[in-house]
Parts: sequence; structure tokens; C-alpha cells
Amino acid sequence: VNQAVADGDVLLFDSVSKSVFLNGAEIDYTWAFPQINYGDNLFTFEFNWTPSLNITILYATNFL
Repeated sequence: VNQAVADGDVLLFDSVSKSVFLNGAEIDYTWAFPQINYGDNLFTFEFNWTPSLNITILYATNFL
């Protein structure tokens, strides 16, 4: 993300629509989107500061 993210901001990655939102407003994003598979998933986050995070991951389930 090429914008400053401040304390209390909400950053949303929508892998289905390939969109990123900062506090509800869509922002430019040119990197890859995470794909969540059934079972275990490993995500690595790197920061240039000491973050305090709340992470919620929602994924669609498909049934045959």
C-alpha cells in the first residue's frame, strides 16, 4: 500500500474483486492478492513500526 496507514485505520483486501480499501475508500494497489485455501494458510506481515493488529479473514466456502 503506497499510502500512510495511521492508528485506527481499517485496511481491507478484497481478493474476490481484486480491490483494496482504506477506511472504506478504494485505493490503488499493484501487488498480488492473498489466496486463502481450505485448511492451513501461512501469512507473513512485515512492518516498519510496531503494529497493533486485529486481523479478520473471511472466505467463501463452495459446496459441490
